[in-house]
Amino acid sequence: MTLPWAMIRLSALGDVLLTTGVLEYWRQTRDITFTVLTRTALAPLFQHHPAVSRIIPLHAEDLTPASLAALGRQLSKEHAGLVDLHGNLRSRILSFNWKGP
Repeated sequence: MTLPWAMIRLSALGDVLLTTGVLEYWRQTRDITFTVLTRTALAPLFQHHPAVSRIIPLHAEDLTPASLAALGRQLSKEHAGLVDLHGNLRSRILSFNWKGP
């Protein structure tokens, strides 16, 4: 079994909805599953999605630089890679501390 990829998308309801199509496309064409990191309020949008094997809901206290750095280091050990679909300072802190693709 291949490791899932992690994907981070923290906000913008419309952007999160558009993300679901991309995840399904990658699942169908590349046989990839995903752990989704998103704000708690947006987590239900990924429930029962065929490409999502795990959802990590992030609360405000999880979005501090120290928490994101630790999360990046931890999750990089359990995942094939990281897809940063948010591209803001918070997601870049996580990706900077990611060990891998």
